[in-house]
Amino acid sequence: MVRREVDETMVNKYKRMVMGIATAVLLCFIYPATASAHSQLESSVPEDGQTVEESLDTITIHFSGGIEAASTMSLIKDNEEEIALEIEVDGSTLTARVEQPLANGEYEAMYTILSEDTHPVEGAFSFTVATEEESTIEEKPDQTEAPPVEEEQEEAVEAPDQQASDANTESAGLGIGWIIALVAIAGILSGVVMRLVKRKS
Repeated sequence: MVRREVDETMVNKYKRMVMGIATAVLLCFIYPATASAHSQLESSVPEDGQTVEESLDTITIHFSGGIEAASTMSLIKDNEEEIALEIEVDGSTLTARVEQPLANGEYEAMYTILSEDTHPVEGAFSFTVATEEESTIEEKPDQTEAPPVEEEQEEAVEAPDQQASDANTESAGLGIGWIIALVAIAGILSGVVMRLVKRKS
């Protein structure tokens, strides 16, 4: 009788041990499956730490699983300016577009997504924009030549002076003409007077 009770006790002990081991093994399989159900970042364009040297107006993030439409992202330039984004979610991809290509600077993209199991996932990555076209525009000096204002002003001053000189020349010519005419008239009158005097003599 005592031996049977001991055997039953040992059997119950082994049963509890087997059930404990089976439960532990089952949890080991269930937990990774649950964790893998949460969507994780797989890749992004631009990549984390990348320096972009071409025009950039779209940022794309790919996740390991589907994400909900409520997923979103924010973009900060140089740790101070937030850039307005147009967000679009398609399957496991989040796309953010800007109205104009991003200006040169350092950017941090921070995303908050909802997995298909509605579990929220947050993350961030950064990149730098350094386009050659904008650098050339910033470094290029203003080569627009100012119109030759001084030369135009000198020409404008010379024009009235020339007109005044021409007017003085014309006046001098008219004065000399009048003098010659008066001398001629005086000579004619003198000749007439002398003839009259001779006749009377």
